[in-house]
Amino acid sequence: MSDFLDDVGAGQFLHEAMAAVFEIFIVHEDLEYADQAAMAAFRMIDKIQARLSRFVENSDISRINNLKAGHSTVVGMDTFECLQLCQQVNKDTFGAFDITVGSLYKCWLNKDKSLRKPTANELAAAKQNTGTHLLHLDEDEMTATVLADGVSLDLGAIGKGFALDKAAEVLEEWSISTAFLHGAGSTVLGMKKPKGTKGWPITMSLLNDLWKKDKSIESEIETLEIYDVDDSALSGSNLEVGSHVIEPRLSKPVEANIAAWAVTKTASLADALSTSLLVMTDEEAKKYFKKHKKQKGMVISPDADDLYKIKKYGEWK
Repeated sequence: MSDFLDDVGAGQFLHEAMAAVFEIFIVHEDLEYADQAAMAAFRMIDKIQARLSRFVENSDISRINNLKAGHSTVVGMDTFECLQLCQQVNKDTFGAFDITVGSLYKCWLNKDKSLRKPTANELAAAKQNTGTHLLHLDEDEMTATVLADGVSLDLGAIGKGFALDKAAEVLEEWSISTAFLHGAGSTVLGMKKPKGTKGWPITMSLLNDLWKKDKSIESEIETLEIYDVDDSALSGSNLEVGSHVIEPRLSKPVEANIAAWAVTKTASLADALSTSLLVMTDEEAKKYFKKHKKQKGMVISPDADDLYKIKKYGEWK
């Protein structure tokens, strides 16, 4: 990718936000102008973080998380749009994507992210606080209402993608059309492809220590696919060593797929869908991509004898 960026003459701009490094590469004849456009896009990312992060004391999400049952709070337009999208993705993925899993993560994981065994009462309480149906959105009033005490929203599985989409809108306002954006490398957004290219080439790879049972084998990176992103987004999620995936529908950690990728029109949806694919069944994935024909997905699952299986959904190039 670095050689490709040099060949097309893309200017590189970096910014730290959301506990990650965001990068924007812009192909433009005036790099000083491109720098100004990139800085405007980064300001938008900071604005999104201030509204969506549960770690920011007075963010929209923090205020929602502090609400008592039946109480409401007015939220910003961007937050409202993101929450609406979350509810739609929850419906489309058969409940696999759920931003109300905060209580379940607190219940099952220690502060160091290691697994703990919750009591029956702790788990019952967490279940009562979990479910997208517990969040009501009023578009006329621009308010969010929780229908139970202790509802805990966590937008970590969509926040970076949403920020990238909003940053791209800023670049378009600056008449920047050919650009590539990513947040921590896991979610990328390719705007118009550079002239004379097939798109922005992205290598989809797998670390062997994510699936190898024989841990004495040195970690290697295995290339699975090279995909040219053109006016679309690609996001990848994986089950890192020692991490755990909470299945919101089962209210417990699951033996999930070890990695998943999604290609969609927007970075928000790609981000959310790649996370959903970690816990969706093969049948659910087939139903999803049968309905959403312009999207693509790839899932890696463990197999016997230190092997893995690759399943692809949708029409890949």
